[in-house]
Amino acid sequence: MAKEDYRNATWRMSAALMLDKLKALRATNFIIGDHQVDKGTWEKIEKEIRDSCGEEIFEQIKRFGFSGLSLEARAVKTGNKELYDLAYRLYSRNVQATEIHEQLRRKLAGEVLAGTEETLLPAVLTAVWACASVVVDKCNDWVGDPLGVKRKKPDTPGERPR
Repeated sequence: MAKEDYRNATWRMSAALMLDKLKALRATNFIIGDHQVDKGTWEKIEKEIRDSCGEEIFEQIKRFGFSGLSLEARAVKTGNKELYDLAYRLYSRNVQATEIHEQLRRKLAGEVLAGTEETLLPAVLTAVWACASVVVDKCNDWVGDPLGVKRKKPDTPGERPR
């Protein structure tokens, strides 16, 4: 998408982030901690996004994020269906019959593993969590502080933000 139209991809990304923040605000009735967030400002932002892209694209972005495609459709489009299936099974394993270790074994068959199977899954999960945390932090840095609530950075590595 970005290769075809960088400006549109960037706009869609920021629109998706703003709509996601709006969804979270609605879930808390526009209250963050003891701070009441201005509902009118966020409704104006939503209207601007809807007006600038039209109803169909607005609904796609609102439902599926910046690409307008479901996560599974994005995985198929980028040739990552097998990894999508692996992640899907991981997060829905209480419902699914397939065991995560079986999928990891198939995916990594023939590859040199840095550790035993018992250490592989926790290492993979730790890496995924670390990557997701960085992405979320970068998105928040990019968007700024639209809620008017600044988070204090941890003083030491591994400490949770306050």
